[in-house]
Amino acid sequence: MDNKYKEELKSEFDDLSSLLVMINSDEFKKHITKEMERYKDELRSAYDCDTMEELKEVKGKKHAVDHFFGILQNIRSQFIAKQDELDRLDRKG
Repeated sequence: MDNKYKEELKSEFDDLSSLLVMINSDEFKKHITKEMERYKDELRSAYDCDTMEELKEVKGKKHAVDHFFGILQNIRSQFIAKQDELDRLDRKG
C-alpha cells in the first residue's frame, strides 16, 4: 500500500509541478495574473455604490477575483505539502 500511495502522491506532485510552471511563466503573469489584478483594482469601491444591488455586484466580482488568487495560492501550498510528504517517505525508506 505504501508504494501505491507514493505513486499516487508522485502523480499529484507532477500535476501540481506542471501547473506551477505554467502559473510562474511570464506569459501567465502578463496575460492572466496582471489582468486579474488590474480588473480588481478597477472595480468600484463599496463606498462608490449607490444601491445595494451595485454593492452586491461589486462584492461578488471582488470575491470571484479573490477566489481565483486563492486557487493559485492553494496550488502552491499543495505542491509544497506533496513535496514534503514525498521527502518524508524517501527518508523513511
